[in-house]
This record gives sequence, C-alpha cells and structure tokens, in this order.
Amino acid sequence: MSRRPPRTPVPGMLRGLVVGGGAALAVAALGGWVSSGSRGAASAIVVAALVVALLAGGVALVAWILAGPTSTYLVGAFVVYLGQLALLAMAVVALRRTDWLDGSVAAAAGALAVVGAQLGLTVGHVRAGRGVFVEAGR
Repeated sequence: MSRRPPRTPVPGMLRGLVVGGGAALAVAALGGWVSSGSRGAASAIVVAALVVALLAGGVALVAWILAGPTSTYLVGAFVVYLGQLALLAMAVVALRRTDWLDGSVAAAAGALAVVGAQLGLTVGHVRAGRGVFVEAGR
C-alpha cells in the first residue's frame, strides 16, 4: 500500500492570494479611475497585477523548495525573496520611463495589492487547518 503525501495548505493559500489580490486590483482600478481617469485605472491594474503575480510565483516557488531537503529551506526562501525584489526593481525601472503611468496611483495600487494578497494568503492558510511543516517533530 502506497503512502499518500501529506496535505499542504499551499493550494488554499494561492486561492486566497488570487481572490484577495483580485479584489484589491478591482478596488485599486476603481480608485485609479476616480482619481485620474483611464490613465489612473491602467496604472492601478498594471501594478496590482504585477504585484499579485510576483507574490503568487513566490509562494509557488517556496512550496516547491519546502518539498525538498530541509537544508535548503532558508537559502531557497531567501533566493526567492531576492528574485522577487529584483523583478520588482526591474519593473519599476521599466515602468518609470512610460508617460502613461500615474506614480501616486501606482504606488497606492501596489500597496493595496500587497495587503489584499497577504490577507488572502493568511485566510487560505488558516482555513487549511494544517501547518506548512506537517512532518515537523517526528
């Protein structure tokens, strides 16, 4: 009889991230549109979608790292974090040269997307009822 791998909270966390980030994206787009018209809405959508995509990719990569040997956990998570920062910095450099981006709306949308996505991650983790390290203590 084969042993089933332990259940992980990651799928629920990713669902929560997408729902929370998507709700934040919608609110940010509406706020950007009210603030600066179509230019503000486009700025909010681009930045919020970028933030949610980077966070979702980071969670997926950390889940993959946690499936490996425990000796790679800390270094792997740090590499993922640095990769996210590098990608975000490259996006900022690329987007700041555009004339359609409204900087204040983009900053607010990015902050709102981070908060919405993190709330979704937290809710997804709590609802899963399982720890990430299910084999700890054995």
